[in-house]
Amino acid sequence: MQQGTTPLHLTAINGHDLVARLLIEHGASVHVKNYAGHNALTIAIMNGKKEVVKAVLDSARWMEALKSAFVSPITNMRETPLRQLVKRYPDLTKMVFNKCMQTNLLKASKVKTVDEERKETAVSPDDPNFSITFNYELLEDSYVLFNEDSLSDSMSLSSLSTVSSSETNASGFNGDGVSGVRPWFGSEIWDENSHQLNPEAQPYSTSATILKMNHPLMIMVKEQRSVHKLHIN
Repeated sequence: MQQGTTPLHLTAINGHDLVARLLIEHGASVHVKNYAGHNALTIAIMNGKKEVVKAVLDSARWMEALKSAFVSPITNMRETPLRQLVKRYPDLTKMVFNKCMQTNLLKASKVKTVDEERKETAVSPDDPNFSITFNYELLEDSYVLFNEDSLSDSMSLSSLSTVSSSETNASGFNGDGVSGVRPWFGSEIWDENSHQLNPEAQPYSTSATILKMNHPLMIMVKEQRSVHKLHIN
């Protein structure tokens, strides 16, 4: 979804983190984009407003904000908030990765509910039932969903080339990295129940080199942001 500059966008530009928190708490959208295809999180990262970035990531809608993509006018490559965080704020990247992890570990002061009794919960990391579940959707984002009218019998994926953000906006595209691509937020690329890839999902590029070099893990390597350095808890 795109529209003009919103109050939340202005807080991201000017670094007003307390106002950003207040706006988000009162329902301000974290995924609405400006005409350049940037949401509030992207704007805050680009402008070096770290406290606003943290305000968005601290909110209950942090995942919505991270499910955003646009084409960099500099590299002409798909860009996302996670990629930006890896390059600029490794400590906040660690924060995001920790949020993407869930365990079945119960806190010592917590009493099991009936539903939790039915699940395999653990009381300590040494418990045989202890498990960690990691959501890879932000890290493995090579797949997108195209609009139905963007793919035809005479049109291949290779013809849906990456375009710059200015071209995207002028052409009426949504700014999610490739012409004819559905917005990431709201698209069911992965089935939440079976965790299987949607059969309609396609790589955002037909170039294996682009998919490899622009992968968040490859960017971590180039930026020397190893998992060890991020020291994920």
